[in-house]
Amino acid sequence: MKHLIKKSEFYDAYVDKKDYIEVFKNPTSKEADEVWNKNDAIRAFLHPNGDMYCWDGEVLHGEVERQFPNIASDYRISAYESDFMLMYLTSKVTSIKQIQDVLKNCDMSKLKISNNAQIEFDTDYYDCVMDLEYVMRIQDKKISDILALDLEQIEKEIQEHPYDPKNGPQYDWKSDEWPDEPVFTKINTKKKFLLKKAEFYDAFNINDDYIEIFKNPTNKEVDEIWNKHGYIRAFLHPNGDMYCWDGEVIHDKVNKKFSEISSPYRLVGIEDRDFVMIHITNEVSNVEQIQAVLKVCDLSKLGLNSDPQIEFNYYSSQGSILKYLRFLQDKRVSDILALNQEELDKELEEIEKQQQQQQWPDEPVFVKIK
Repeated sequence: MKHLIKKSEFYDAYVDKKDYIEVFKNPTSKEADEVWNKNDAIRAFLHPNGDMYCWDGEVLHGEVERQFPNIASDYRISAYESDFMLMYLTSKVTSIKQIQDVLKNCDMSKLKISNNAQIEFDTDYYDCVMDLEYVMRIQDKKISDILALDLEQIEKEIQEHPYDPKNGPQYDWKSDEWPDEPVFTKINTKKKFLLKKAEFYDAFNINDDYIEIFKNPTNKEVDEIWNKHGYIRAFLHPNGDMYCWDGEVIHDKVNKKFSEISSPYRLVGIEDRDFVMIHITNEVSNVEQIQAVLKVCDLSKLGLNSDPQIEFNYYSSQGSILKYLRFLQDKRVSDILALNQEELDKELEEIEKQQQQQQWPDEPVFVKIK
């Protein structure tokens, strides 16, 4: 069923576990408000011709794509505030110009997103292959900043100052948005009991889907988590305790419901089990703290390889740990454990000296003006 509504088009709808999901093409102001009011969030497919298909932000892009594959796009946005937007890029997006063209043609105000909203780009979730030289130049900007970028000037900057893998990048991840977050409600039960050497902590109901949280899980419990959606999330604690659950449920949501099990070390393990991402908060200030956690938390008990590749994301643009992130990326857990804090500090001092020398050249020659 399709019909025009004031220059917008009600595209289609479907029932997802008793919840009626509407998808709008180029929504009116009233329709956009309805989408936002449902769960304070919006998601959309943006198309280069200016078409926008939007829906309730708690419904994943992948789910809508499965229902309506013909409206899917390589530009996928989610927003939980009108002044911040996350855009997921697929492997078909290879240039800044492509992004500019989409943002020029798509009027984000129709989705109740300001042109002054900050925009972040996720190039990992859908395996975007855009050159890192370009990715680093579009992060931490407003939509208006992206539209104003001078592509010729960027090419010139890349030639004069190419990206140095040793000294960057420094990401400012605003929230744990990988992968997309679902809706869930807490089951009002405080029942806790021991299962072998693991502890069943509590449970959730996600759209009628029962989600369990385990403390220090058994192999069987870990396999159940992995088999559900192909990945796992966990809080890692310095005493060795690990609280894990289905990877579809993001850390922030669990933290809001069960703050007592929260941790500055928030792990995501993906399907091949040889790669983990750890989101760290500003409570972590040095490499030794990270090493201490990795020494006592046996990641193999979460169904991961014993020495997986590891990446770190950070929740804030401030914090002393930021200066160390350049030494932590693209390494195995064993590589992280082998790092020496004193040697890293010495190397950072040398880098800072070099930067100061480049910034403040030798004193110039001058003559007094009479």
